[in-house]
Amino acid sequence: MTSVNDKWITYMGFARKSGNLLWGSNTLLYSLSSSRKPYLVIICDEVGENTRKKILKACDKAHVMCLQKGSCVTLSERLGLINKGVFGISDENLAKAIISSLELNNL
Repeated sequence: MTSVNDKWITYMGFARKSGNLLWGSNTLLYSLSSSRKPYLVIICDEVGENTRKKILKACDKAHVMCLQKGSCVTLSERLGLINKGVFGISDENLAKAIISSLELNNL
């Protein structure tokens, strides 16, 4: 059973299944400069400093909310991916659900 703290990861799984999850720094950098911008970007804790700076700068320029949360290993494993550290949610409602579940749990 999913704990309350993992609810946001479950929402990310829904985004993946519905085709609304973007992953990888190059994919996110491209999508942030295109017309199909994500509504939310999540950077894992272990991501390198240069990658983090590039993603944060691109999010700021595109006016996209960016959160730094979670472990690369945990998120990648739960989403069925291998060693990914940057994720984007391209569905507005799922992005809002993730943000609200994180705010409710003060995570």
